Amino acid sequence: MNIDAIYRPFTPDPENVFPAMVYTLEDNNEISIIKTDLDSLMEQKMAAWVTGEADIMSEWDSYKSQMDSIGLPRLLEIYNARYELYKSQ
Repeated sequence: MNIDAIYRPFTPDPENVFPAMVYTLEDNNEISIIKTDLDSLMEQKMAAWVTGEADIMSEWDSYKSQMDSIGLPRLLEIYNARYELYKSQ
């Protein structure tokens, strides 16, 4: 039995796999803080919307503003900078 042949169909194409990014210590610290706050907001809102305690349609713009104020644009900036650096190598 050839194990490699069995698993080959389930192996992702390397061209379609997002590369592992290497971040600086400062970036890692900033990512950690931003993601913790974003995850907390997302979990809160998801629970409220799913249970019907809040209306997603009326809160959507406010939700996006809250994500921006938490640091989503900065998080995307960090991710994009590292991805561009990866592509240039």
